[in-house]
Amino acid sequence: MQSHHILPNAATMAGLCPTQIGLVKLTEANGIARRADEILGFITAVIVVSALCSYFSIRNSLGRARGEMLERIADVAFIVGLIGLAVASLLFAHEWI
Repeated sequence: MQSHHILPNAATMAGLCPTQIGLVKLTEANGIARRADEILGFITAVIVVSALCSYFSIRNSLGRARGEMLERIADVAFIVGLIGLAVASLLFAHEWI
């Protein structure tokens, strides 16, 4: 069961995104901060979905099939959020967003 590994990492990443949003706010320049805020806000939502699905997969009492489905959703959301966070960080570092 992967959910035991996803949950703590997704929770950490969900805290990292608002931190990055705060850093973006410090550097506000020419509307760039707004676009970065929107991207990081979306990534935060994806990561929270991952954490919630992981949690509900662990706490699942509705059957194995439902637990596996929640775990797959958590996996996909976690990977999408991780890639999105990496891309947003790279774009922000190079001042492209």
